[in-house]
Amino acid sequence: MKPIKSLPRKFFVIFCPEVTLSHKIPNSHMKRLIHLFSLLALGSASFAAEEPERRILPVETVEAVVASQFVETRTFLGKVEAARSSQLGFELAGTVTFLGFEEGESVTAGQVIARLDNSRLEAQRLQLQAAYEEAASVERLATITFKRFGNLVATNSVSTQQYDEAKQKRDSAKASLDSIQAQIQVVDVDLGKSTLKAPYAGVISRRFMDEGTIVSPGAPIFEILETGEMEIRAGVSAQAALAVKIGDKFKIGDIKATLIRAIPMRETRTRTIDLILKVESADRPLIAGDLVEVPVRQKTNIEGFWLPRTALTESRRGLWACYVAQPTGDDEGVSQLERRQIEVLYASTNHVYVRGAVNPGEQVVSGGLHKLTPGQHVASRMVAQVELPNDRKP
Repeated sequence: MKPIKSLPRKFFVIFCPEVTLSHKIPNSHMKRLIHLFSLLALGSASFAAEEPERRILPVETVEAVVASQFVETRTFLGKVEAARSSQLGFELAGTVTFLGFEEGESVTAGQVIARLDNSRLEAQRLQLQAAYEEAASVERLATITFKRFGNLVATNSVSTQQYDEAKQKRDSAKASLDSIQAQIQVVDVDLGKSTLKAPYAGVISRRFMDEGTIVSPGAPIFEILETGEMEIRAGVSAQAALAVKIGDKFKIGDIKATLIRAIPMRETRTRTIDLILKVESADRPLIAGDLVEVPVRQKTNIEGFWLPRTALTESRRGLWACYVAQPTGDDEGVSQLERRQIEVLYASTNHVYVRGAVNPGEQVVSGGLHKLTPGQHVASRMVAQVELPNDRKP
């Protein structure tokens, strides 16, 4: 056999180290080479004939339907308050002799809750009453004298001067009587003001002092909260205040309320506008100071699309993206994915309101985005339209 010179030297070094270019190939080595070449040829043919199989992933889509606005329900913190609350005190200075209630006790309208020492006023009234009796006696005598002089002046038994003097004394005595009577009325008013009464039915929330305290005019003795009606005061934004009107009904948990007033000014610290709601009914007892969340529906007029939250994937620069399934036209039911940039205008628990590079009627993949890439072929199946809860519908 002739020496093999057509094969590379490295071939023999690797596969037949005992064979060199100066040797003839023994039959045993030739069989080994033929077997090796057969295996290599078979592997090359199999690799060339094998084509990558295209895997079609099934996805669910929703149709992009244009909406003209979205409804946002925002909640604002509110506080339950008594419809009326007052700090009660005396208009007079004096010593407190009676306090009839403790904190937390109920009172009825007109019930006496406190008294001042009125012994000085009682003495003053007795003094004025005596002066009134004396003035009344003088007035009666002056009236009788005036009438008598009126009869005598007709017969010229008394002069006109005497008649005029009698008339003046009668008028002066009557004026003195009226003055003393007015003073008695002032004392009676002060005696009434020395007794403190509840202006309406309620509960004593605070008691500021005890018996024996010398008080000045206007010093608070009790604080009373009305129990008949309750209100809710909530500070809201200016946009939320414009979205409501007097008479609107609110459902605040187990509380039903009606808007009765909107304060037309901003609160100094929070820059909010106060809404006052009247509590119509509640399934539980309400206590002044309870905190509640007041929902306010706001409409924003801007075109966009409602999508499920699962249709979003993060993008760059604070934006979001979604995948749109575009039919390829080659295979029925097969679509190719396109990544579209969108802006989220509003997000609820399960849905988002977006705008961006999505056209009406296009099919947006509704979930499973972590398994998808742009340009991927999928088998799309449209599911029901995005169903919004009642509080999101216009």
